[in-house]
Amino acid sequence: MDPPIRRRIVVAIDSLVAGDAAGVVRLQGTAADYRLRVGGWRVIFRRDSDKLIILVVRILPRGRAYAR
Repeated sequence: MDPPIRRRIVVAIDSLVAGDAAGVVRLQGTAADYRLRVGGWRVIFRRDSDKLIILVVRILPRGRAYAR
């Protein structure tokens, strides 16, 4: 992953942690997975609101992000 893309993803995750939920969508077919769009990349994560935890499951380009 290129350093500029990596920085954009880190900034997006930091804003997610700070409470900005822009660009977050719950994935269909799963009860716990969410998607955060960062340009052509997708951050798939789970969040536990009770414990205030965000677990990043994977970070992949858009075309490969949804294949299991």
